[in-house]
Amino acid sequence: MSVSFENSRIVRSRWLLLSLAIFSGLVNVWLLVGWDHINPLSLSWLADDPAQYQAAWEFLRRDPAWRFPLTWVDNLGYPLGVSTSYMDVIPLVAVPLRLASALLPADFQYLGLFAVACHALQAYFGFRLISCFAPRDTIVVIVGGLFILIAPVLTFRLYMHYVLSSQWVIVAGLYYYFRPLEQSNLGKYMRPFLVLSVVASAINPYISLFAMLIGGSAILRAYLDGRAGLIVAGLFGLVLGGLTLSTLAAFGFLVGGDGVQFAGGGYTIYSMNLLSPIDPFIFPSLLIKGRQTFAGQSEGYNYLGLGVLLLLFVALARHPALVLRMWSKPLRPLLFTSIICTVLALSVKVTLADSVLGTIPVPSAVFQALASFRASGRLFWPVHYLLILAAIVGPLMTCPRRQVVSFLLCLALVTQMADLMSLRQAISAQAQVRQADLLVSSDWASLPQRHRHLVVLPAWQCSRDQTPGGSEAWYWFARLAARSGMTVNSFYTSRISSTAIHLYCAVMPEVLGRQGPETDTAYVLGGALALAVAMRPGSTHYCRRVDGFNLCTYDPTRADQSRSLVKQLLPPYTLGTEFRAEENPPNTLILSEGWQDRSSPGRWTLGRVASVYLRPLLPQTGALRLELELAAVLLNARHPLQRAVVQVNGQALGTWEFRLGGANDSRSLTIPRGLIPEGEVMVLTLELPDAVTPQSIGINNDERVLALRIKRLRIIAAN
Repeated sequence: MSVSFENSRIVRSRWLLLSLAIFSGLVNVWLLVGWDHINPLSLSWLADDPAQYQAAWEFLRRDPAWRFPLTWVDNLGYPLGVSTSYMDVIPLVAVPLRLASALLPADFQYLGLFAVACHALQAYFGFRLISCFAPRDTIVVIVGGLFILIAPVLTFRLYMHYVLSSQWVIVAGLYYYFRPLEQSNLGKYMRPFLVLSVVASAINPYISLFAMLIGGSAILRAYLDGRAGLIVAGLFGLVLGGLTLSTLAAFGFLVGGDGVQFAGGGYTIYSMNLLSPIDPFIFPSLLIKGRQTFAGQSEGYNYLGLGVLLLLFVALARHPALVLRMWSKPLRPLLFTSIICTVLALSVKVTLADSVLGTIPVPSAVFQALASFRASGRLFWPVHYLLILAAIVGPLMTCPRRQVVSFLLCLALVTQMADLMSLRQAISAQAQVRQADLLVSSDWASLPQRHRHLVVLPAWQCSRDQTPGGSEAWYWFARLAARSGMTVNSFYTSRISSTAIHLYCAVMPEVLGRQGPETDTAYVLGGALALAVAMRPGSTHYCRRVDGFNLCTYDPTRADQSRSLVKQLLPPYTLGTEFRAEENPPNTLILSEGWQDRSSPGRWTLGRVASVYLRPLLPQTGALRLELELAAVLLNARHPLQRAVVQVNGQALGTWEFRLGGANDSRSLTIPRGLIPEGEVMVLTLELPDAVTPQSIGINNDERVLALRIKRLRIIAAN
């Protein structure tokens, strides 16, 4: 590729380009999400991922102590604490603003302004990048920059992922890459890449990786051009890597120890499909129909847009030999980077449409390293921008008439906008959703008077479906705790260690059931746990319904009133009523704990104890009969036996055995009537001593402790 660097006119108009970029970025974000998102005093739109960012910021700004890493807080994710960087707090912005927190209003968010800044920088560096190839053509520079500003992968990230609007780092890296490389001033050429690596590492690890890859490409370019020897290139590589890792560590992206680590599930699920560059996904294109792909591959959304695809087609049709230019010395490092990014984006499970082409076997250590970037589909972004750049530069290289090139680019830009309109409309529609405060009772405001801690069980990180209030409520609990100076255990994060999961999801509920509630702690509990606390003899906590939640607070004088909650949670159960695993909504006559979220064809038991709570309407005389229908039992040649010890109200009634090759589709058992007092709660418990993880017996990589998959359950009068 022949690149002209004679850009004196563009240099003289740098401030004009910056002004145009700021205007373009502001208007683009305003059109997509509206003023409410940009307004730093507006919080009513926060939900899902933006609510996650805001909750982390609420804790960070109010933490009186500075720690290392700089984004660590103790009160969120109590008792372990958490790096708010794992919740995408954007340390580059959050840490400086923390210094000025006392001057900021209580209701303050920076996500909208951050998005505007990112889009403005995207436009600015887009203009600068195109100016490297068309220094004297203002129309080409502006149209090319606008192509980069409305890039589909950038627009898509305003769909809740504001931190990932930082793709300007990629565009800036490409601009600095294509600047002139002078042997006498190699340090000046490399300096922007070092700065970008620090800035990117203070934003997000994905953005940091892109900065490091493009910086590494620049080092390789200097080496291939003979501007840097092997030792000098190696030193620059060490400095680049060192700055990246130290910045990631300082801002809490690299945290050691067992409590919380940079780990997360979903690798191979959140990957890129081979059709992604030409697949508009669920957003209808003018000409191209979206293809069926796998769940989770929205993270691999990399549609180029019809305008870009047409420009690439025109350039290659006119001059197919352009493909060979990729092996030229200036472009070869970027070719290597593109190959690496594409392979990483596809993951070790390669998919085409709704088919799996194959899975690449890799050692466990390699798999775990790759899984650090679990949303691997994002790793294609540098290639995405290089393809947009190629689409713009291609006509410049194949058509000598500048008026024709300008017309073609303008036509393609209009086509691109029209083709992406459904995507932009979907983003705009989502932005109009507003969230009402779920905690309106005065009971919430009074919690800090007697309580230091707020415990929500099940916590969000254990089950976003079973946690009180579902995925929408956790933010309000976090905000309440942050603004009241309380701790909270529940938090929204995609990365958490197995040790932390065990503490939050197994140890904390078990301790509450065994020892009872702590006097300095208020509890928001799921139905089964609320029942256990409400029925606990000698309990010191008053449990009741507040704003639709089960709230238990320290109040010994009213603790005996908690019994009324039992009748609210469990209406009378008529014998013979059947509970099905796939019911939606779930049956309200039963509560359970130790079970998988509702699913079909059955619900797995989770752990070694699973319980069911109900209040049966008893017959005048006679025993009851429990009947279970099973969808599956976790058995194989390495683990041929599962046992279930059946208890009712703490009394063991028998043991069921399930053997490999046996008849395991149903079981039944007689329940003596005397075990169930009239009108009281019946607690059916399955103790599962042989429950294991599928991973431990060689079935798959599932780390859940499983035993039985129950399809249906009912209790009838015994004949």
